[in-house]
Amino acid sequence: MKTTKKVVKKKQKKTRNTKRLLILIPIVLLASAIIIIPQIEVKAIKARIADEISSQLHGEVVISRASLALLPWPHVTVKGVTIKSTRLGGGTVAKARIYPRLIPLLKKKITVKRIVVQGAILNLVLPEGAIERNKDIASRVDRDVARMIPSVVFKGGVIQILRTAQQAPFFTIEDVTGNVSPQQDGEVRLAVSFSCPGAERIELRFSAWAQDEGGTSCSFLATGTKVTIEKIRGAALEMLGKHNKSVRRVFHIFQSGEISWITLHGTGKDFKEAFDFKRNVRVRGTLAAGRILAPPADLPLEEASGEFEIEEAMLRCWDADVRLGRSIGKKGAMVVGLIKEREPFHLDIMLDARAEDLTYYLPMIIKEDDLRKEIKSFQEAQGRGKGRLVLGETIHNIHSQVEVESFNVSFRHAHSPGTISLEGGQLTLNNGKSSWRADAIRWKGYQWENVEGGISFEKQGIEITVSAADLCGLHCIGSMTTSGGVVTHAFQFQAEEADLASTLLCLWDKDALIEGTFRFEGDMWAEGTEDPLREASEGSLVFISEDGRIYRWTLLSQLFGMLNVIGLFEGKFPDFTQKGFEYDTFVITGELRDGYIYLKEAVIDGPSMKIVGEGKIDLVKGEADIAVLVAPLKTIDTVLKHIPIVGRVITGKNGTFISVPFSVKGPIDDPKVTLLPPEAVGSGLWGVLKRTLQVPVDAVKTVISKK
Repeated sequence: MKTTKKVVKKKQKKTRNTKRLLILIPIVLLASAIIIIPQIEVKAIKARIADEISSQLHGEVVISRASLALLPWPHVTVKGVTIKSTRLGGGTVAKARIYPRLIPLLKKKITVKRIVVQGAILNLVLPEGAIERNKDIASRVDRDVARMIPSVVFKGGVIQILRTAQQAPFFTIEDVTGNVSPQQDGEVRLAVSFSCPGAERIELRFSAWAQDEGGTSCSFLATGTKVTIEKIRGAALEMLGKHNKSVRRVFHIFQSGEISWITLHGTGKDFKEAFDFKRNVRVRGTLAAGRILAPPADLPLEEASGEFEIEEAMLRCWDADVRLGRSIGKKGAMVVGLIKEREPFHLDIMLDARAEDLTYYLPMIIKEDDLRKEIKSFQEAQGRGKGRLVLGETIHNIHSQVEVESFNVSFRHAHSPGTISLEGGQLTLNNGKSSWRADAIRWKGYQWENVEGGISFEKQGIEITVSAADLCGLHCIGSMTTSGGVVTHAFQFQAEEADLASTLLCLWDKDALIEGTFRFEGDMWAEGTEDPLREASEGSLVFISEDGRIYRWTLLSQLFGMLNVIGLFEGKFPDFTQKGFEYDTFVITGELRDGYIYLKEAVIDGPSMKIVGEGKIDLVKGEADIAVLVAPLKTIDTVLKHIPIVGRVITGKNGTFISVPFSVKGPIDDPKVTLLPPEAVGSGLWGVLKRTLQVPVDAVKTVISKK
C-alpha cells in the first residue's frame, strides 16, 4: 500500500516538472528572441524575406517597409509588397505578418513558420495551354503555393485570373479568406472562401497526403451559395471545359438560373484524377428559376427548379418543376448520360400540357422524318391535357409512355377539312401503341360520343383507330391513317332499333318530329391528300324504318305545300302536323362515290301516299340534288282532272294514285322544292314507283278506258 502511494507521488512530481518545463521553453525562446532580434537589422530582414520569396516564385519581390515586434509573438510586419513572377504573375500585398521559427532565429537565420496576408491583389496568369494540358489552377496551387510555404493565412484580398498576354482578367475572386497549412504527418490542407461574379460565397477545401505504400492522395470539396449560372459558365468552361466533355455537357444543359447551394467533391491520387468528372467528381445542388435545354432535343425548359446531382458523368434531377412553352411540369425526375459511353436517358414528369406545345415540341424528340411531318400536320391545336409523361432508354432510342387523365383539345389536320374537337378525353401510350377515349368528338357539326380507340405511331405515319363510338344513335368503328401526306379513312356504321327523331335532330340540329325506329348499315372508305372524301371515296348504306308516323319534317311540309298549290289536295287531305303522316316502310339504299351519296332507292310507302326519290347528296357541302315522285291516293275524277298537269297516272291495289314529280335542291336540313315536268324524271324513278305500287304501268290504261 505504501509502495503504491510512493509511485503516485513520483508521477505527480514528474507531471509538475513537465508542466514547468513547457512553461519555461517559450519563456526561454522569447528571452532569446528579445536578446537576438534587436541585433538583426531591419534592412537585412527585408532583404532576406524578399530574396527567399523571389526564389520560390521565380520572380522579383520588393518590400517597401518592414518592422519587428515581440508581442504577442515575435514577428516581422512588411507593408507595400510588390510581386512580379514569371510563373504565377504578380500583384501587391498591402500588409503581411511573417512569423519566423525561433530556433533558427537564435542562429540569426530566418525560417518562416506562418504568414498572415492582408489586402492582397494578385494576378494569376495561366500559361498558354496550361488548362488544355489539364494543369488546372488547383494543381498549380498545390505545386507552387501549398508546398512552397509552411502556412499562409489570407485575410481579405483579390485574385484576378488572366491568360498570357491578356491585360483584362477573365475571372476575378474577391474577399478571399482562409489558409494553407501543412500538417505534421505531411498532409497539406487548404481552406479558403471567396466571392466572385455569379456567386455570393464559395468555400473551397483541399487536402493532399502521402500514402503508406509511397503513393499520394488528394481530395477537394467546394461549396457555393447563390451561384448564378450564366455569370460563371464562361469561366467554368474556360478553366475546366476545354477538354472535359462532361463539364461542357452540363453547361449546355444548364443555361441559366440560380443555384441556391451547390457542392463539388472529388478524390484521387492527384489533382487530375480528383477532377475527373467521368469517375471521381460528385456534384449536388438546388436550382431555382433556371433555363434548361433538356435532352434529347434541347427542349427549352423555363422556370426550372429542383434538386440535381452529377456523378460518374450522369446527371440526375428530381423534384423538378418546369415550364415548356405554356405547359407546366411538376415533380419531374430526369437521368441523362453526359458522355458517349454513358447515354442512358429517363424522364418522368406530371404535365399540365397545352395542345399547341405538344404539336410544336414533339417533332423535336421524334427521329423519324415521316412521323415528324405527320405530327406537324396537326395544326391550330388548342386546349389542355393533364397527365404523366415518361421517356426512357437512351438518348438515341427514346421509348415513350404517356398517361393523360383528362384532356380537352381541338385541332385542324392539314389533309382533312374542318376543326376536330375532343372533350373529356383520356390517353395511355406505351412505346408507340396507345389506347384512348373521349366523352365527345366534334367535327363539321357532327358529334361522336363515348369514343374509344387507339393510336399507333409507326415510322411511316400515324394510325388512329376507333373501336367504339356513338354518332347520333349510329355505332361506329374504323380508323384514320396518315402516311406520307396521304390520309385514309375507313369506317363502318350500324344502328338497330334506333330512335329516328333524335338521330335527325342530332345530325342536322333540326326539330323533325317523327315517331319510329330504324335500322342502318353503312361503310365508307376515303383517301386523299387534301380532301379524302372528295378525292377518292366509296361505300354503301341501307336505311330501313317501319310502322312510323311523321308529324313535322321540313321536306315533307314543302312537298305537301306544293301539292296544295297545284290543287291536288283541295283542302281535303288530313293535317299531317296534327295526326301525322303514317308510313308502313321508309327505305333508303345508296352508294358513296367521291364525296357523293347516290340514292339507288328512296321510298316512303304509306297507306295514303307513296313518295319515291333518286339523286345525290353532296356530303362535303351538305346539299341535296334529288328528284322526287309523290303519289297521293285520289279518286278517278281527280286523277283524270290532273293528268294534263302531272302527266302520268298509276293505280294501286287500294285505289287510284297520281304521281307528281318534284325537284329537291339545297341544304339537306332545309332544301328548296320545285315542281318538275314529267319528262324530267328518268325511267328509273318511275320504275321505283311502279314496284312500290306493285302493279304494272299498263294497268293505268284499263282504269282510264273504263271511266
